[in-house]
Amino acid sequence: VPAFLHFVSPLTGVCRLRHSCLQIVLSGRIKEVPLAATLFIPGDAREKFKPAPSRINGLPFSAQVFPDMAHFAPNAKFDASTNSTTLRLQNFPRGSALIICTAPASAFLDASAVSHARVKHPGFSRAAAAHSALRAHASRLSPLLREVSLTAMSELLYSCNQEERDRGHGPYTVGGYGELVYAGLCGPAALLDQIRILDFDKQTQHPLLENLRQGYWLLRYSVDRLTHPSLAPVKQWLKEAVDIVECEFPVYAWLRPFYADAILAHAYATCCSFVLDKMPLTRKSQLPAGVPEVAPLCMKKAKGDMRRGEARGAHAVNGKNACARDQVAVQRVEPSAETFGERCGVVADKLLAELQVATLQFYSFVPSAPLISGTTRPSLSAGLPFFSSGFMRAWGRDTFIALRGILLTTGRYEAAKAEILGFARVMRHGLIPNLLDSGNNPRYNARDATWFFCQAIQDYSLCAPDGLQILKEPVEMKYEGNATQVPDLPIKNLADVLHHILLSHAKGIEFREWNAGRQIDEQMRDEGFNVRVFMDPCSGLIFGGNQFNCGTWMDKMGSSEKAGNRGLPATPRDGAAIEIVGLLKSTLRFVTRLPESVFPYKTVTTSSGQEMTYVRWNSLLEARVETCFYVPKDPQQDAEYFLDGKLINRRGIYKDTYKASEAWRDYQLRPNACVALAVAPELFDRVRPPQEGVSMSFEVLTSPL
Repeated sequence: VPAFLHFVSPLTGVCRLRHSCLQIVLSGRIKEVPLAATLFIPGDAREKFKPAPSRINGLPFSAQVFPDMAHFAPNAKFDASTNSTTLRLQNFPRGSALIICTAPASAFLDASAVSHARVKHPGFSRAAAAHSALRAHASRLSPLLREVSLTAMSELLYSCNQEERDRGHGPYTVGGYGELVYAGLCGPAALLDQIRILDFDKQTQHPLLENLRQGYWLLRYSVDRLTHPSLAPVKQWLKEAVDIVECEFPVYAWLRPFYADAILAHAYATCCSFVLDKMPLTRKSQLPAGVPEVAPLCMKKAKGDMRRGEARGAHAVNGKNACARDQVAVQRVEPSAETFGERCGVVADKLLAELQVATLQFYSFVPSAPLISGTTRPSLSAGLPFFSSGFMRAWGRDTFIALRGILLTTGRYEAAKAEILGFARVMRHGLIPNLLDSGNNPRYNARDATWFFCQAIQDYSLCAPDGLQILKEPVEMKYEGNATQVPDLPIKNLADVLHHILLSHAKGIEFREWNAGRQIDEQMRDEGFNVRVFMDPCSGLIFGGNQFNCGTWMDKMGSSEKAGNRGLPATPRDGAAIEIVGLLKSTLRFVTRLPESVFPYKTVTTSSGQEMTYVRWNSLLEARVETCFYVPKDPQQDAEYFLDGKLINRRGIYKDTYKASEAWRDYQLRPNACVALAVAPELFDRVRPPQEGVSMSFEVLTSPL
């Protein structure tokens, strides 16, 4: 926007520029001239002017608007070699303004062309040269991602403190701020997005921007940490991008945050686009039933627009101009919905897209915690950052609760299959381990991990193409003689594993944990290391646990000598836990409907030696769960259920457990019932809709955000 201030009267002569010609070099080709105009004061305006007594008034003026800029710059010239337009303003009096819109040429410049342009046109600054070179470089990233696995992409985008240290590096620390949450691109990208919504003064004073102004350490760190073989091309691309602004065309220190944002944001958004392009929920043809198709929306962490030149290198944020040294705000221009949709095929909403990308952070290879010891197989983290490395990374319960959302709905079927088979190989006593430890020293102290595992097999079978074929997958058992309560029955495939789980629970499981004592749990009392699980043949319910061990979800062991709760679980939940009953019912429903070609088993043997068909077991549960767990709203109906009226403190709920060692614990209202309602709704709709039990849980247990 060229402008020349101060008005002048035509009667006294137009005051033209002191120089005969003013030359301006613009980036790109002129696309449009929205305004070309001059303001002037009529001849008698000064004589007739009367100051207003109560307000400030000015001289009247008129505006002359021109149809194009030929009056001001008749000899504008575009140079294709430099992608620039030169204006020579020959008739540009005071009071004139010119608005020009430029557009980039179809082909970007390479570094050598930009270097030549700098020599030829002094007005073509270092920042403009860096800008043009980065634009050319940006387009080269997307093809480099084609051979990158999603597992490697997890390392590129995320990697928390412990994971990064496990890989031989460490997190990036910003002075005055602390460590970035992620070592990968999401770390700085997320922080830059937080800075973006701050007031202008707080933006410019943020420690991250000061760190970027002082040097290129963050950018070099982002390059040097990439050691995964498949990320070598991406590493080289990132290195070359940093070289452009640090070595080839060094930019001013106050502009470094802008270019760092442009590089990191473009890399981050391009990677996100690549990830979404591989996930089925982003495709119109693969939207699950019930998911509405909406217009594509761009993600918050959108790609950095490398089409901004020096004039926009210091840009306006919150309505304030940041065009000053040491006052560079960080703003990322979001791409249009059309561009983002074309690139990613996004048809679901923004939240869905962000959640899909976020799933990558939980599934990656960490050297100290592979799925199987001695391999490089990725594993699923139980939670970041505390359960991200070593023997504490992979837990059976957490893995199979999360498997559907993280791996199945995102179409990562091979990864989901690997997790299922990886845990299946270390089944022992008919149980899936809760603490995996890569199969080195697994711990079998959870009763529910096994049933979440069975539910994951069912989910995989129903979600994946040819999903039932997973039951034919061979499984090489690590503990063949002790894998099940029926050691004489061989285990060759996953269907055998599933049958042995049901068979072992029907027959009864009883053992003492390996290496019981403080070496595996320094808080647990001696009795807690005894594991017992059994099935009641009259009701089909599975019981287990004792008041000294934690066998289910919400398994916090007391550890305070002062409070007197050391070795006493806050929530022991022994007896028949409602979510385990629901998961068992879901599994029985599944196996009774399987074709014999993939699951040839029909019966189990109970602890008394009697045979029970899967169909019979399934029917028993469906008939008895309601009477064992429901607490009716009307006390007059209590006789129809197994209840102790003295212990009831809330009605219209499903009990948490049945026949716990301390009877009052049965009548607690907990969210575990929602698990059973989700996986086996047929258990709860014989008398009333299952929504009734859920609504009570939400009303009582949820709190305002």
